[in-house]
Amino acid sequence: MKVLVTCVHLIRHFDKYKDLFSENNLDYQLAFPDKQQFDNYEMLNLLPGNEFIIAGDDEITNSVIKESLQKGLKAIIKWGIGVDNIDIVAAKKYGVPVFNTPNVFGGVVAEQALSLILNLFRGTHIIDKEVRKGNWCKIEGISLMQKKLGIIGFGSIGKAIAERACSFGMNVSFFDPFYENDICKYPLYQNVGFEEICKESECIVLACSLNSNNRNLINKKSIGLMEKNPLIINVSRGQLINEKDLIKALKEGKISGAGLDVFEIEPLPMNSELMQFRNCIFGSHNSSNTIDSVEEVNNLTTNMVIDISRTNDFNLYKDRRVF
Repeated sequence: MKVLVTCVHLIRHFDKYKDLFSENNLDYQLAFPDKQQFDNYEMLNLLPGNEFIIAGDDEITNSVIKESLQKGLKAIIKWGIGVDNIDIVAAKKYGVPVFNTPNVFGGVVAEQALSLILNLFRGTHIIDKEVRKGNWCKIEGISLMQKKLGIIGFGSIGKAIAERACSFGMNVSFFDPFYENDICKYPLYQNVGFEEICKESECIVLACSLNSNNRNLINKKSIGLMEKNPLIINVSRGQLINEKDLIKALKEGKISGAGLDVFEIEPLPMNSELMQFRNCIFGSHNSSNTIDSVEEVNNLTTNMVIDISRTNDFNLYKDRRVF
């Protein structure tokens, strides 16, 4: 059987898995994208003819799934959690199972979110640049103690952010329309509406998955509700923020700063107006990229391919099956 691997994290460490694939009669093709991911047209040239794919954030559309199914595709395995890049409706229509790796990145992504908050509140990134230029820069920072943090999305990542923020003495609220309320389980956090998150928060963290209902969730209208000129932190998906509206808000001081690991277009174009703001910190869609978590998910995804290909049992990993 043939396996296409497009996730860069697995490709970087694939020497560790070569023998394992060979022992299980799996032929593999490693395809390293030039940018963050392969687009629809590139995937149409890559995926058909493979029974399995271990995918990154590549565009796996209706046409890609349909063409690949005709040439033997058995399953799509997403390296990571978010499956907004995969046409799940089409996968269901054609009967192609989709798997992901949930409940792995909560802690490491939360650490990155807190890192962005700490650096922005204290101006550490600015001080570092000035000291390197010979300037003994002094910035009066902001303490996290008693500051109001609003988390959008209360899955494994949102919960991990809340836990860590509480240890800094922050007051945590969250909004998640899919959350089943259990006050006894999380007594320290307030479950509130989206408008209250906007109005009351001094820092807002986006930790939700992307879907058709929350695209451009942070926009001119929602920014207009933000009374406390909050920081905006995004460790989820770039399309949750309308960047033009964010840029305007940063210019006008309605947003006090932003920590963005993800963007509408990735990599972030060099001519983006976001580049002009000192009160912003940028990442490279890298929040989950730690030695420990990468190894764990590499092991998970390769074992899934091997086990399913050997048994042809798609219920072996039903807890990781998206549908």
